[in-house]
Amino acid sequence: MERLPLICKKVEIEYQRLTNQPSTSNNNDLIVFKKSELAKATNNFGPSNRIGEDESGSLYKGVIKSKQHAGHGKMINVAVRKLTATFFRAKHEEWINEINAMGNIKHPNLVKLIGYCAEDGEKGISRFLVHEFLCNGSVYDHLHNPFHQTLPWARRLRIARDVAHGLQYLHEQVEVEIVYRVFKSSIVLLDEEWNAQLSDFVLARLGPFPCSHPVNEAVVDLEHFIGWKPMKFINNGRLTRKDDIWSYGVFILELITGRRTHIKRRPLSEGHIVELVRPHLSDSKNFHYIMDPRLEGQYSFESAWELAALGNLCLAEDSGKRPSMSEVSAIMDKIVEAASDTKKHRLHRERQG
Repeated sequence: MERLPLICKKVEIEYQRLTNQPSTSNNNDLIVFKKSELAKATNNFGPSNRIGEDESGSLYKGVIKSKQHAGHGKMINVAVRKLTATFFRAKHEEWINEINAMGNIKHPNLVKLIGYCAEDGEKGISRFLVHEFLCNGSVYDHLHNPFHQTLPWARRLRIARDVAHGLQYLHEQVEVEIVYRVFKSSIVLLDEEWNAQLSDFVLARLGPFPCSHPVNEAVVDLEHFIGWKPMKFINNGRLTRKDDIWSYGVFILELITGRRTHIKRRPLSEGHIVELVRPHLSDSKNFHYIMDPRLEGQYSFESAWELAALGNLCLAEDSGKRPSMSEVSAIMDKIVEAASDTKKHRLHRERQG
């Protein structure tokens, strides 16, 4: 089930933190919430506050009032994820240590982790993650939901660049290297200025690299990977950073075409976006046929062609031939810069004419 739209509407709940002391573990600023506090912030996890659900659990919108974050009790919109049992198999202390390590990860293109809740009692084990709430929803919403605003071409380029920067940071610039379990357009969220941020990185698989790791099918149903992971991974369930890069290539195709990654009720070999689009990625005469019709022809052929070429590199069957995320980021920076320069020159000519 894809995440439902993250609507920019404040929930009118008066919520005051009982304590303003953040967690001090690992020198981060995470707040340790009580379950009762999160229940109050989300109308007792009511159905009207529920904004999505996936294999990791249910997601709720809520509002907290925190002097720690806002100085004078300003209301803060948050997303509260109630995790399923399969996502907290680690012992209590180990789970908290892992979350605190994630609390040290901060980047402009990553959704901010605000805090967590970990309560073990007679009524069972409860685990919650509290994130910043981004009001413009997900890229998936804007590409596939007709009731959402269509993303202009220039914005799609910037989103591709932002995502590349976020993935590069997770792959190459944090102490604990991270590989996404499932990287897809529904976890790419957009803030009020339409900057893209990656969510759910806390749930991403951690581990030593460059060794690949088998994915426990009891933890994540491999069905969730269809459309976003190469067949080699789906067949053997082993996860590496190169799989994220392949998924980024799929994300690029989704931005270009506006198509879903897989047509349901059709064999993967026939209904996968890669199989449907790849033959046209090097055909300049017919390339326009794969462009998202919602763009209504309002795009730069040069930047679309270059973006498609990058996507094709990321989708190399041989994982060793796929670029690193730092290489992808450098290419995306150049594509966005060139597209911006071209637009400026065109506007200048129009004014002169």
